[in-house]
Amino acid sequence: MLDDTPPHIHDLVARLIARRSISQRVAMVQDLTAQTIRWSRAAIRDTMPDASEHDVLLRWVEVTYGKELAGRLRASGRRLGT
Repeated sequence: MLDDTPPHIHDLVARLIARRSISQRVAMVQDLTAQTIRWSRAAIRDTMPDASEHDVLLRWVEVTYGKELAGRLRASGRRLGT
């Protein structure tokens, strides 16, 4: 893994996070997770410019959770969307 962040910055961030309450840390993780999901869906959407949101979400499920689940969702006929 490439990392251009100096060790003293890693230490500083670790100390700042350690000062947060558990609920604040959980909120941070939730926010980071939601942002990562948004970015990953946007990246897939960029590769499928003519696809429906449903098809983009099915592709995201396939990449994230596997072909089996995506196939079951496709077969169910259930519409996905935000």
